[in-house]
Amino acid sequence: LQATSSRLIRFNTTEVVLEIQPPTCSNCLFANGKSSVDLSVALRADSSIKATTTYTYWKAPDILSSSFGSQGISISVLFDQVVNVIGGASSNSCPLLAETMKAVGSSAACTWASPNQLQISLDKTAVIVPGSTLQFQDGVFAPVYPFETNKFLSSTVQAPAFPAPLTVSLKGPSTVDACSPLQIQAGASSQRPVLFSWDCSNDDALKSAISGVTSNTLTFNSGTPELQEFDKTYLLSVIATDFLGTVSKPATLQVLKRRAPSPVISFSPPYISTTQTADVKVLAEIQFSSCPIEKSGFDFAWEQSGGPSIDAQYLNTSLPQLYIPAGVLLAGNSYVFDFTARMTVDASRTARSSVTIDISNQQLVALISGGSRIQSSSRRNLVLDASSSRDPDQSASNAAALAFSWTCSVWDGFLAQGCRDTSNNLLSLPSSPVVTIPSGTLPVLAGMEYIFNVTVSLPNRIPSTFSMPVSLYQEPIPTASIDFQGGTRAAGGMLYLASAGRKVFSGACDPAKASYEWAMMADSTRVAVANQSSDFPMGAQGSTFIVASSYFAPGVAYTLSLTCSADGFVGSAFLSVSILQPPYGGACEVCLYEDARGGCKEGSEGTTSFSPFDTIRFFCSGWASSSQPLRYRFGVSYNQGTDTDWQAYSTASYNDVPCIKEGTMLLLVQVKDNLDSVNELVSAPGRIGSVTSWKKVTV
Repeated sequence: LQATSSRLIRFNTTEVVLEIQPPTCSNCLFANGKSSVDLSVALRADSSIKATTTYTYWKAPDILSSSFGSQGISISVLFDQVVNVIGGASSNSCPLLAETMKAVGSSAACTWASPNQLQISLDKTAVIVPGSTLQFQDGVFAPVYPFETNKFLSSTVQAPAFPAPLTVSLKGPSTVDACSPLQIQAGASSQRPVLFSWDCSNDDALKSAISGVTSNTLTFNSGTPELQEFDKTYLLSVIATDFLGTVSKPATLQVLKRRAPSPVISFSPPYISTTQTADVKVLAEIQFSSCPIEKSGFDFAWEQSGGPSIDAQYLNTSLPQLYIPAGVLLAGNSYVFDFTARMTVDASRTARSSVTIDISNQQLVALISGGSRIQSSSRRNLVLDASSSRDPDQSASNAAALAFSWTCSVWDGFLAQGCRDTSNNLLSLPSSPVVTIPSGTLPVLAGMEYIFNVTVSLPNRIPSTFSMPVSLYQEPIPTASIDFQGGTRAAGGMLYLASAGRKVFSGACDPAKASYEWAMMADSTRVAVANQSSDFPMGAQGSTFIVASSYFAPGVAYTLSLTCSADGFVGSAFLSVSILQPPYGGACEVCLYEDARGGCKEGSEGTTSFSPFDTIRFFCSGWASSSQPLRYRFGVSYNQGTDTDWQAYSTASYNDVPCIKEGTMLLLVQVKDNLDSVNELVSAPGRIGSVTSWKKVTV
């Protein structure tokens, strides 16, 4: 191609300076936003006299795909190159057009899971669905060198490849008498609103009365006229459907309508869906019958009626509270526990109800050791080690037999092509944790990376994938790798860490005689790593690199690099690091709970003074995080928080507290995001990775 134009700026006997307008390169093959071509300048009089150099075209980022995460509470946007965000990469604000911002929710947050992958965390007001269009503001995305910025950038959001199962549970009494009202509440695991469908399988009249209800609550007035027969057990069920079209399995509840007066039992929290790494704590709440009878104390008992049997020691309590420590309930199972309350003055007046506890499987962890991006020489074996991948529901000594699947691709600027060896045959990779590609197998691709993906899977589990970009060089460069024990790794290689505690990174060089040099970038700005400084106490020239606990800041994108030097050659590994930002933007409030409404009594929000036998609802709303779903742990203290009775973490965002004695109560809640793996109890606010809110009330 000929240059569009050229202009002589100046010349002398040794130098000629030209201004050249390059032609449009419509046939250029772009990789990572750039395409390099040869530029030659020759004398017209003698074309053999010429100078040649490399010229690079840059194009604005394009979107390869955008799709919901498995939970439906985030959207992952994958770009065709490393993205330079104009105006600052450290902000959580989303560069979306107003209409799209309204669809994802005004409190939605955007974070970079990797340099080319944007994660949009939706807030609870989001209305975006599969098939909706994401539209980005003009001029906010550019290549590494911001010569071009995006215009009219949009993408259609796809449904998740592996939607998470939707679970539903029911809270309600197992008995109701001739005088009392009845309320049954359904809870779903979705962070977005769902539609409920109610049914009664053994009573046509009740089935007809509830068939049109799509809310989460069934409310029957005193005497429950819809339940027409006494001493009959009604078989109620509910299913939920979320915005992705995922339908839950039915949750069931048996309600016996008695003619004789009996107490009513409900549970707090109303439903529990958690993992085996969390303690489980359930409080049974007993309400007297509305019939005019003598009121007295109760005797309590717990039994297990569903799920793998647990040791009876956890059920041997005379209290209306069930506590089961972490690790007792096994992942992938549903447990049912029955609670019985008998009035001490008349044992025939008995109430019985059941609570279901679902122990979900944690996400499989796929990981390729070495960092987020590595370099290697075509003269060395390329070793890709995914043996650190694991099933977090299994102990290290009893690791599950993960299945490994490997792929390799190269992005040519238009689409991803399968990797080929030096004989132009498609690269075949074994199904093993460690893959070794012999030296000389892969050709060196100037300016392009090989992308190796490993997917780990187990039967009936959502697979997990990790990607490792590899730059291959002809020279015998050393091999460098970076490792960190702990944190959470994203599929694109980003390491997420809590801000508390010093960070210890370990490095390795091959050959062993190589020298070490650590470096760090913060939001594309190089950080001065001073030897023996308080921020970097081990310096930058050893196999261990330590960063002080006070150094990293939430919301900043860090890139750590280790360069190994030997025999005049250098090789590097890179690790992308992001510091977790605690949940933000929400509030927690108290109100007077009213049975008839199934929620706050009108106008009672913000109340701080209650009467004995009132029920206080402590509820939270508006919390957002880049790592959903959020979990809540509620606590009650009668001595200013120094000795707090904490519940276990759950996804329920409210807690009902009965006023059982007079005095001052401190109600507390901790909000924790999904990347915080620490589960031990804490008794004071301010733990990193969580937010503590509290309210003081008087009874």
